Amino acid sequence: MLRRILSEIVNDIPDTRLKLSQNLGRFKAWLVASRADLGLAFVISLLVGMGYWFLASQIPLALIDPNRDAWVWFEADLIRVHPVMLDRYANNYRTNVHPLQAIIMYTPTKALIVAGLSERLAVLGVLSATAGLWSASLFGGFRGLGLPRFDAIVFTALGAVSSAAIFWMPIPEVHAFAGLTVTVALAFGTLMQRGTVPLILQSISSVIAFSMTITNWMAGILTVLASNSYKRAFRILVDGFAIATIVFTLQRVAFPRSDFFIPRLKSEFAYVLHDLAGGPLDKIRAFFAYSIAIPDVPFLDNPVFPEWMRLSVQFSPIHTLAWIGLAGLVLWAIVFITGVTRAILTPGRNAPVAQALLLYLLFEGVLHFFYGDETFLYSMSYVPAMFLLAGFSVLGKGRLFFLTTAVIAVPFLAYNNISEFLRVTSDLQVHADALLQASGAVGD
Repeated sequence: MLRRILSEIVNDIPDTRLKLSQNLGRFKAWLVASRADLGLAFVISLLVGMGYWFLASQIPLALIDPNRDAWVWFEADLIRVHPVMLDRYANNYRTNVHPLQAIIMYTPTKALIVAGLSERLAVLGVLSATAGLWSASLFGGFRGLGLPRFDAIVFTALGAVSSAAIFWMPIPEVHAFAGLTVTVALAFGTLMQRGTVPLILQSISSVIAFSMTITNWMAGILTVLASNSYKRAFRILVDGFAIATIVFTLQRVAFPRSDFFIPRLKSEFAYVLHDLAGGPLDKIRAFFAYSIAIPDVPFLDNPVFPEWMRLSVQFSPIHTLAWIGLAGLVLWAIVFITGVTRAILTPGRNAPVAQALLLYLLFEGVLHFFYGDETFLYSMSYVPAMFLLAGFSVLGKGRLFFLTTAVIAVPFLAYNNISEFLRVTSDLQVHADALLQASGAVGD
């Protein structure tokens, strides 16, 4: 079978060249026709990036100081990941599951440092730019689905004020970059179904999905499969894997401590059905609810570093949500459930990408039902699919009602999530200052 596919690929080379030329022409025409959307996406990116610069600046430096153990932020590994953005020789052993994290996180940070920024400002710049590009990509995905510009802006704002974005985009962790890359792949999927994306860009899109988290490759695979024949999809994905391998080889030379992207199964299986993940209700609640509206974040005992606390919402009951967050969550649920229903029953011309989005969200749901100890940690990998599916709610009857519901949800969620983020970071800063003062007193 493989021999037959390879022979068909060789025979199709002349036709492929012609189609590539035609697709590039259509893609150029699409870019020209989309100048207004591209300009609007730039403005959105700039505004969101500025907002997230402020949020990123609120993170206590103690959480990323390698000399002060502070494993605090929802099971995130900030002390290990932050140096990846700054040091070419940092410990990149997690490239076995985050394949291109070194080259993606270090290169833009180093460029800003070379341009004259301090390490602190360079990291803030990269994180805010990542948040801005993520929001622009999300806007592009909504426009690709066919949402009017105002609707796309509203739903982009809804994504930007979600708890997943507020709590992960300002953090020097791979999950901010994973959110960007998977959103880019899904946004490309909305264009692939129209036949406007050249095959080489589809291959690159699959690489982008794969680049920061291996399991996110499923977004690239599903969007390619949804918009192509199986034979052509196979070729696109093989080309994408080849590109990823070449880029990784270059990364391996530039970053000597990076590992090949093959997970260490024994260590990864340690997170399967983890005790800290709780039961089915805990995982489902964290997956669907707390990725949108964060409850009151408790400060738990930290058995690894007793002088610090540990943040987690895995076991937080729903009543710990403030009333304004609960109201925003209910409004979101109305839009999301309607969007999912329409994506299943009446997707219209978006049928290919609707199928890809639904299958990807199902895949992520099953994956994190079994894998991981803090479901919220992985939220940026799956919320982009949730937002795009919610966009289907305004692609049919009752558009004004569901659009109004989304508009009202934005300030509710923004207030709930941003205020909780600021409370948590402020309390952590007070704690860090107290520890520093205590250690100074002991030194004296």
